[in-house]
Amino acid sequence: MLRRRNPYTIPLLLVAVGGGLVAYHGETLYRFEPMSERQIEQQAIQQLEALEERRGPHLSPIQGERRQALEQRLQAEIRGVHERPKREAERWFFAGLAALIIGLGHGLSIRWMTRQEDR
Repeated sequence: MLRRRNPYTIPLLLVAVGGGLVAYHGETLYRFEPMSERQIEQQAIQQLEALEERRGPHLSPIQGERRQALEQRLQAEIRGVHERPKREAERWFFAGLAALIIGLGHGLSIRWMTRQEDR
């Protein structure tokens, strides 16, 4: 005799996993502290100074528009590196939310179909 499996196993797993992802990555997003523009500018200037030191004294320093363009590029890179964990947490948060919603929908549809069969 074959044992009938519980039809709510998959929906419950989806709800549990989705709820865990939402809780964990939601807290990560809640605790995320964005960098201020001042901090980004300071880091870019520090990296630019380090770059000039590595170039050595025999090369002329970076000046003018080239320096501004390089500083802007460094600022964009710093923003990107700092925002990467936030984007990843957002991605996992919404994946967990989707799993949670799909699990709830699947569970409710099973419940609705079994009620229809009982009538």
